[in-house]
Amino acid sequence: MEQKRSKILVVDDEQANAELVEAILSTQYEVNIAYSGEEALEKINRNIPDLVLLDIMMPGMNGYEVCSKLQEKKEFAFIPVIFLTALTGEQDRARAFASGGVAYLTKPFNKDELLFAIQKHLQTKRHWDELQKEQVSVDIQKLSPDFRRFKEFLFDRLNLPPNQRQKLSSIGVFQLYSMSTDVSISNQQVAKLIAEFLNTRYTPFIDPEDVQLGELPTSFCSKNFVVPISDDPSRSTFVVANPFNFELIDSSRVSPCVIISGCSRSFPSQNFSPFQ
Repeated sequence: MEQKRSKILVVDDEQANAELVEAILSTQYEVNIAYSGEEALEKINRNIPDLVLLDIMMPGMNGYEVCSKLQEKKEFAFIPVIFLTALTGEQDRARAFASGGVAYLTKPFNKDELLFAIQKHLQTKRHWDELQKEQVSVDIQKLSPDFRRFKEFLFDRLNLPPNQRQKLSSIGVFQLYSMSTDVSISNQQVAKLIAEFLNTRYTPFIDPEDVQLGELPTSFCSKNFVVPISDDPSRSTFVVANPFNFELIDSSRVSPCVIISGCSRSFPSQNFSPFQ
């Protein structure tokens, strides 16, 4: 039985460039072409590709806008986007990654480099598809003992009176940092106590140079406040704001999580992070 070929959408307003890429890829992949950002979104709506090769400078909607639009829809947010453009500036590259791209290649491109990037990020797509399947509902009551123990640890460390303990006893996993105002401490102090409780590291800020772009989908990172970083060459490392989010931590793609950041404001800005 013939193996199903991966679908790639090439988006480029210059016909010669688009057809050159199509000629290179068509022996291995099912290739479709869009000559504008608007046409690309129409084609993706009709037939979702496994990967998008995206130019930046196009009449009407540019490549950054196309990529950002894809991040807005759940069904499109897990499509890897490789930018293929004549723009060579660092600001252009940073903006491409900020909009959700997984890789950035410049024209004139190297054929082997292009094929390698496509092969790599088709594998990324398979990992992301697995991640989507793993995002199932979690029985918080079943998994809550660790969080309850942390709250007791927190109350003891802060020497809270019984009335405050009672008030905060019903706070759930996803309201982790909302308790900081009630106990008159900062989110960062809560995070440090979490790190102490879990015997792991705390970081107040993420160095943008350490961010591993393309490791996880932008929408997933934004929703869960998680950032992959290059911390240990032997394994992936993830900065998380809420390590008691068991739906996140139990995912095979977001483990181990060895660093805790204070809150969403501790994560990098959109100029260089995977967040929108």
